Amino acid sequence: MQSKKYYIAITGSERRMIINALNTLRNKLLADGRYTDAIDDVLMSADGGFSFVNFF
Repeated sequence: MQSKKYYIAITGSERRMIINALNTLRNKLLADGRYTDAIDDVLMSADGGFSFVNFF
């Protein structure tokens, strides 16, 4: 069974806030010596937008 995809519409300023929050979290994880793979994947996909993000 295919999972449903949910799309969100965000403005440019909201996108910048999301990327800033992800970078802050990534920096904290790096300082703690933890893995950042999931955040790296989301940040890399942010170049194309967040249209494919599945929240459920």
